[in-house]
Amino acid sequence: MEITYALLQKEGVLAMDPDRAPEGVPERMEYSTFCQGWLPHLSPEDGERLLKLYGLSAEYDEVKPLPTDQHNCGACGSEIQALPAARQVVCDSCGYTIDVSSQAVSCQKCGALLSFPVSASHVICPYCSTDTRRV
Repeated sequence: MEITYALLQKEGVLAMDPDRAPEGVPERMEYSTFCQGWLPHLSPEDGERLLKLYGLSAEYDEVKPLPTDQHNCGACGSEIQALPAARQVVCDSCGYTIDVSSQAVSCQKCGALLSFPVSASHVICPYCSTDTRRV
């Protein structure tokens, strides 16, 4: 692993990291991921030995999910989870960028709440095929 990261550093790959992780952090993350994959299969003694070998401890912070608001994609109808302050979110199902900062519009026929794709003034309701326009 040390050789790989030395080569990545030499070739400038690590400089392209958009998170600008401090030196050594990506390598420690690799070790942590490796150990987490093996720990369930090892005895407690061997698990402690593995962690010690890589300078890690068995203490991890619990990941707590952030609160989100639910929206429905106006292009395909999929549910979209967005952080409360988000303005735009890419729909995982259809790839459209959805405007979640403005209020959702109710379909005139079926009443579905629809969040419109950015710059769209109307959508065809994905539930009942009615042309729904932003007011």
